[in-house]
Amino acid sequence: MLPLGPCESYEGEKRQVDAAFEFEDRLVIVECRAVGRSIGFERGNPEAIQFRQRVIEKALGDVDEKARWLARHPVGRNYDIRRFRTIIPVAVTPFVEFVPSLNPRYWLTEQLPRVLTPGELKEALDKNIFGGGCKNAVSIQRTSS
Repeated sequence: MLPLGPCESYEGEKRQVDAAFEFEDRLVIVECRAVGRSIGFERGNPEAIQFRQRVIEKALGDVDEKARWLARHPVGRNYDIRRFRTIIPVAVTPFVEFVPSLNPRYWLTEQLPRVLTPGELKEALDKNIFGGGCKNAVSIQRTSS
């Protein structure tokens, strides 16, 4: 599936995926972020809350970019994901994160956000949540090779 180190395209570009899981024709890729939360966040300090929101946005942006890159390069020097139809990008942090919106960008399903704790990810994997229709799935480009 994916290597333990960076994925390397035939053009020499590299992307590191923190974790990956497979469900039939779906590949779940995970971007992990371990940024501590300040006491200011717990107290509702607006700057601390904005900082936390930037952490979430950056994690989602990074995992989305990696999913798009993999979808454009389904085969590389050290990986081959052609057997998958879609990539589901998620982020993991050590904390339950506040999801700032009902915008579909932040959600896998109506109840499950795209930013999960390790325990929430395990539960979603155990319950095969990724086997159904998840929002934000990226279609893998089909090549003639």
